[in-house]
Amino acid sequence: MKRWFAPLAMPLLVCSSLVVLHTEIHAATIKLTDYWVSKGPGDVWTYGYTQPSGIPDFIVAITTVPSGTYAGKYRMGDYRKPDGSIVWRIVSWDANNLTMFYDNQHGAYEPPVTMPLSYELEKVLANPSNPTSGIWYFKKLPTLTVPAGTYSDILLKLDLDKNFGPNAGNILFGLPSSITYGVTHATWYARGVGELQDMDFDATGAAGATYQLKSTNATPPRKGLAWGTMFLLDN
Repeated sequence: MKRWFAPLAMPLLVCSSLVVLHTEIHAATIKLTDYWVSKGPGDVWTYGYTQPSGIPDFIVAITTVPSGTYAGKYRMGDYRKPDGSIVWRIVSWDANNLTMFYDNQHGAYEPPVTMPLSYELEKVLANPSNPTSGIWYFKKLPTLTVPAGTYSDILLKLDLDKNFGPNAGNILFGLPSSITYGVTHATWYARGVGELQDMDFDATGAAGATYQLKSTNATPPRKGLAWGTMFLLDN
């Protein structure tokens, strides 16, 4: 299941080498836009599936909506699922909150979903876009290597579901035994660059569809300047 921020595989053993063997970087909180976006419209990302095989690469971009109800807001897409369907979102944000107006081809949020930008690390948090059963859990990692290169200052966002018990994904990502929900999705982001890798997990925690960043013109921010802040200032 593709989830936002959930908005993107490799066999579980390979993934383990990317996650478990890294020493984590600890910090109290993170600002989602520092990792989720780059400097905004004009940046482009190319992703390729490592599992399942045979799916064409796809290109994602941030663009400004030129007219209509959502004029001036940002369209983020298109993400391609293994079945060929497309995921995209229309969003806006300020210094404190992000608002999702339109989720994908299935329709708009009524009312729009507003979520805070700052989140605590290594805490069980409600997923604002799926409050009934969705859980978020954020961890920091020092580096991640994908086909586009090796990136530092990594945010790992885990999606968990209250409908599933702990599974192999919980073990893979080193979640505490006090968490009684199962991992259904994982997304890795680099500060100022955006999404590096995305993986689905089934109810047992077995890894499924996975894609990785192959190329991008997005680059990490200048030292001392948060990228999400730069995006707000530039736009």
